[in-house]
Amino acid sequence: MCTFALNLMRISMVYFGQFNDKFGGCGSLRSDHKFPIRGGIMEKESLAIIKDFYEKGNQKIPEEMRNRSRKKQKIEGD
Repeated sequence: MCTFALNLMRISMVYFGQFNDKFGGCGSLRSDHKFPIRGGIMEKESLAIIKDFYEKGNQKIPEEMRNRSRKKQKIEGD
């Protein structure tokens, strides 16, 4: 979540399920937002969804696109 963009859009309130102490904003690592937040809503269910997504990958993309190597391929001639 980009708190800067949410501030620019003048969002009046943000609700979310899971705090992220490693990468998160909105009170997890940063608190530079200008709007009230309510986090931890259905926290266990949110965590289960996130874990499932990262274990299985995005089920909405074609099979051949899943779990690809994220390394840049060497361009021929280099």
